Amino acid sequence: MKRFLSVLLCLVVMLTSVTGFASGVETSKPITFAGFEFGKTFDEIRSENLIATIDFKYGRYSARFLADALSRVSEEASMRNMGTAYCFTARLKEGSKVGGYDADLTLWFVYPQQDGVLIQNEGEAVFYAGEYSFFSNEQAQYDDLKEKLELVYGEPFFEGAELKNALGDLPNQDAVSGWYSSDIFQYSVTHTVWKSSANNAMVVLKRRLQLYGSFEHRLIYISDCAEETFAYFADLLAPGETTIGVDLEGL
Repeated sequence: MKRFLSVLLCLVVMLTSVTGFASGVETSKPITFAGFEFGKTFDEIRSENLIATIDFKYGRYSARFLADALSRVSEEASMRNMGTAYCFTARLKEGSKVGGYDADLTLWFVYPQQDGVLIQNEGEAVFYAGEYSFFSNEQAQYDDLKEKLELVYGEPFFEGAELKNALGDLPNQDAVSGWYSSDIFQYSVTHTVWKSSANNAMVVLKRRLQLYGSFEHRLIYISDCAEETFAYFADLLAPGETTIGVDLEGL
């Protein structure tokens, strides 16, 4: 019996090492992104930085979607038949350096809502996430960035492939359940997550294999500024329908 329990314990430890672990340890330090303050408007940030392009996003790009390394997850977040953009990204004219590495920098903005009405004014859109994408994607780079992030934020909240172990299932879990688990192994996905109890933000270091054999590394900082908007509109309308922007006065 003792031998059986010992073997069982070993199997549990092995399984935990494969699937990752959620320690639940949050940092007490606020998580911030490159000097950009979460909650600032696009007008405020644009007044201090040169913006190269903006790209409108038709879908629910909430924290759980942005945190995931799989590109198919981002595709599932898209709902282009809605005809309404909830958010947009802005790329700076200049590149950036983070942790000693060259990277492209992308800012995510969400439109505010008032009484269930989306205020589609770019200037009033709120900064809720920032992302670095790297040009060099060797394993040593990932390990180095992880080590440096640990120096700043301490022990990770989670490390592993199955991000649901740390952040829960995707909102459209039924749509992705058929391929998600197989894809995270096919593309050798790894996530390392830090969460802050100070400002309800998180930082996710992501690594995944791309189709042509090299790896992609991304580092994304996400606040909770957009969650209320995405939660409100996620199931409000059936696919293809929208009342946003429709004048209902007097009805």
